[in-house]
Amino acid sequence: MAKLFVGIFYVVLSFLVEKSMAMVIIETEGTLSSYTQRLADLEQESASLRQRIDQMEITTSTKVIAQVRLSRTSNVDLNARVLYDLEVSNIGGAFDLEHGEFTAPVDGTYYVFLQACVGFATYMDLAIMKDGAVIGKLLSGDVDYHSCSSHSLVTELATGDKMWVVRVGGNTAVLSELHAWNTFTAVLIS
Repeated sequence: MAKLFVGIFYVVLSFLVEKSMAMVIIETEGTLSSYTQRLADLEQESASLRQRIDQMEITTSTKVIAQVRLSRTSNVDLNARVLYDLEVSNIGGAFDLEHGEFTAPVDGTYYVFLQACVGFATYMDLAIMKDGAVIGKLLSGDVDYHSCSSHSLVTELATGDKMWVVRVGGNTAVLSELHAWNTFTAVLIS
């Protein structure tokens, strides 16, 4: 009888140990499954953060600063572009001196500044053009003195948009370098 009791005890004990081990395995698999899912979630979140950081680096590392000017007194025919001939700064390579135009290398908000100087008792009208449309105008002139005038604006540009300066009127074709510089500046601000 004692042998039977010991045999039954071992059978029950073996059953309980197997059941206990099965529960541990199931709990471990459940825990492992939740850890695997959490790891997958963290990897996805990490990839998303990496992508946002990469985008911020592109945005903050993109600099566009173009400042050009005339190096000498120059004639500008009616409806002709002002062909600046001296590059003061061209970070981003956006200004093409040969064609007298600025091409936006990236989408963004740009600050634009124009200064024009004319001789004694003359005046000139200039326009800042964006892909053929006037986005800014400037009148420079004085009946008694040499004079300079300036105009600034902020505009949104898409990649590839072009800007240039054209003479649209006035009683002179001469931009004077006698007292100040004739300049065009465009800067990406955001």
